Amino acid sequence: MGINSDDIEKVRDGADIVGVISQFVALRKTGNNWMGLCPFHNEKSPSFSVSAEKGFYYCFGCQKSGDVISFVEEQEGLDFPAAMEWLAGKQGVQLRYEESGVDSARRSRKKRLHELVENTIDIYHERLIGGPDAGKARSYLRGRGYDRDTVEQFKLGYSPDDWDVVSKQLKASSKDLQAAGLGFVNRRQRQQDFFRDRVMFPIYDANGNAVGFGGRQLPEGQPPKYKNSAQTDIYDKSRLLYALNWAKKDAVAKNEIIVCEGYTDVIGYFNAGLPRAVATCGTSLTEDHVRLLKKFASTVVLSFDADSAGRAAADKFYEWEKRYEVEVRVADLPDGADPGELAQQPDGPAQLQAAVENAIPFLKYRIERVLANESLESPEGRARAAAAAIAVVAEHPNELLRDQYVMEVASRTRTEPSRMRQMLQRLPLGRPIDRPEPAQKRRSGNDGPPVDEYSFNEPPPYFDDDPELGGAAEDSGFVGTPRPIVIDPRERELLRLLIHNASDVRDRAHLVLFSSETTRRAYEVVSADEWEKRLDDEPEHVANLLRRLAMEQVEGESDPIEDLGWVVHAAAMRARTEIAAEATTDLDSLRKLQPLLQWLNDRTEELQGSDLRLAAIDALLAWLVSYSPEADGG
Repeated sequence: MGINSDDIEKVRDGADIVGVISQFVALRKTGNNWMGLCPFHNEKSPSFSVSAEKGFYYCFGCQKSGDVISFVEEQEGLDFPAAMEWLAGKQGVQLRYEESGVDSARRSRKKRLHELVENTIDIYHERLIGGPDAGKARSYLRGRGYDRDTVEQFKLGYSPDDWDVVSKQLKASSKDLQAAGLGFVNRRQRQQDFFRDRVMFPIYDANGNAVGFGGRQLPEGQPPKYKNSAQTDIYDKSRLLYALNWAKKDAVAKNEIIVCEGYTDVIGYFNAGLPRAVATCGTSLTEDHVRLLKKFASTVVLSFDADSAGRAAADKFYEWEKRYEVEVRVADLPDGADPGELAQQPDGPAQLQAAVENAIPFLKYRIERVLANESLESPEGRARAAAAAIAVVAEHPNELLRDQYVMEVASRTRTEPSRMRQMLQRLPLGRPIDRPEPAQKRRSGNDGPPVDEYSFNEPPPYFDDDPELGGAAEDSGFVGTPRPIVIDPRERELLRLLIHNASDVRDRAHLVLFSSETTRRAYEVVSADEWEKRLDDEPEHVANLLRRLAMEQVEGESDPIEDLGWVVHAAAMRARTEIAAEATTDLDSLRKLQPLLQWLNDRTEELQGSDLRLAAIDALLAWLVSYSPEADGG
């Protein structure tokens, strides 16, 4: 199922990118563009540029770039279809979906289920606010320190202690009520509500669609303490995180997200000034959860007893850290502290903020817990602590990291590092995790998986840190971290001139002038009509390069023909070197090529003088095109 391509273009063309971004960022007109503080990283000086003419944005600080759709995706934490719906709603456009009859029916059914849950949220919320029978629920929430603002913010509610209040008000079929997880037919063949006499915590998916509930037992109420919605087509607890719809904005801004055990813990963090907390919905953290979290932040702070699950949890966390390139840290709260209750204490918010700010890596947290269980004042205690801590270190799959912690444990337990390493070698060591390198993908308007894109020699992303031609930056040492792509500054300038429509240059530029896969592809893109609309179909590093160049204005004193001459000179020298190399072992061939080599020398010298430069450029370009094996590529 996909969105009609004409509708995608209609929404993209109709969206005022400056107006949309201004809802999130204060922009100020600077030249032809708009500038503001980047919403994707912390900065004090504006480096975020928006081009109304080109229809995209670029940050010179963090290199984030995209169009109005990708901005909404990033800022609102939406997938492509949801971002399209968001923008279409602003424009009053009804999107058409290209789908089979089965797809259409499934989509309509899910929409109906979302609406039923949303209406039920309203029913429970209104009952809590004003229902005479909800007094005990209001008293319970006041006892937790929740005021009216908190109740409104999280749409808290109360499910009446009755058989079928919701069923009657919704006027839905038994089949739909069961499909939405809101009701069932009991043994007496009577329609019955799924939740009764509970404080209700509504649950939304990451896109803000209502999907289910967590119901909290009231004092003296019927167990269990928490009752969650049953599995439905729209509610899958292994893929949902409570409050992610509210937490994602701050999570993206801080590149950090806090994971709690309970709904009240989440509310405690929000009330403590940390509105980036989420909770699992009655299940342990799963790989699907981590995959979801990675969309919004690369640092995951666990706010629960991360050591209680033991070795099995450790194996999963270490694997997820490497596979999804996230850093798992632990907020070391006081023993037995409940974030929801702690937030109500006078110094509680400060303690929660400190615990998150000073969160420590998962492995370090586990080692600290082991060492704290033994007295390090006696030889016996230090020996037991060393043995227990080294067993925890052995679980980690990274050899270099294991050795770093061996040194730390040795120091803390007054043990020789060599002895600790011997102990480590006798233990089963964590297995290294092979992670396939990610392929370049392009975004599609369909719900299906993204498709493979161009396979270039240079890995993304494009960096502008090293403008020298030919050199490669040193490897960062981290798995999966690409080397910067090195761009010839002369070719970079030529691309910029082409983007800003320098007519003399545009009439003469040709594919043969570009030496790398990146600049060659970038030239092909900007040579096409309305190229700005096609950047989503390009590899990220090519799209980022072009967006950045589009935001950089051409200096008034720049001479486009002189800049073109430098690129022509470089291309001619590359060709000359290739010709000379082929002839170095054959003197007869070298003699035959001598006139051509001399002609190339003469023309390249003429590039230095302004009087003959244009004629030399045209002559060299004509020869380069005929010499190139890709003579038809221009």
